[in-house]
Amino acid sequence: MLNRRQLLLSSSILSIPSFSLATLADQTPPNDTQSNDVSLNLYNIHTGERFNDLIIHNNEPISEHLAKVHYLLRDFRQNETEVMDINLLMALAQIKNQTNELSQKTQSTPIQIISGFRSYKTNEMLRNTSNGVAKKSHHMKGMAVDFRIEGIRTQTLFDIATANKIGGTGKYLSSGFIHLDTGRVRSWG
Repeated sequence: MLNRRQLLLSSSILSIPSFSLATLADQTPPNDTQSNDVSLNLYNIHTGERFNDLIIHNNEPISEHLAKVHYLLRDFRQNETEVMDINLLMALAQIKNQTNELSQKTQSTPIQIISGFRSYKTNEMLRNTSNGVAKKSHHMKGMAVDFRIEGIRTQTLFDIATANKIGGTGKYLSSGFIHLDTGRVRSWG
């Protein structure tokens, strides 16, 4: 269950499904008390790769850093990369910031990536071997990620992501991760 402060945080700019960098750039310049930098701290559990740096600085995407994030989130089975939806990456950063406020212990803890982009071939293989894999998965469009954060309960991550109303949010308690996508707002699990 989210407290009042967490619910207020969830009404940030990332709560708006149509949020984009263009919207961010149209806002007035920041004052000294706010930052328009966005960072990600990611760890791919399958490849052991890490990324911990800014993806946006002064409202401008950092293309070389985003390229590293796209690579880390690639379909490691087919070694195929896709440009990931910037709104999804921003949502991950927002959720991570919200979990940092819950526990000082998680501030240096990365987001553990279970699945990012999936090629058609990988998606079909997973559909044939497990339940819950959609035929037209947002993973195949670079619009979805499955993840967890050590020290944060799956239910808590689900509650935060659902409150943000980014898109689709699924919880997989037995596997210990949540799904987040930038499709239509819905939830399951």
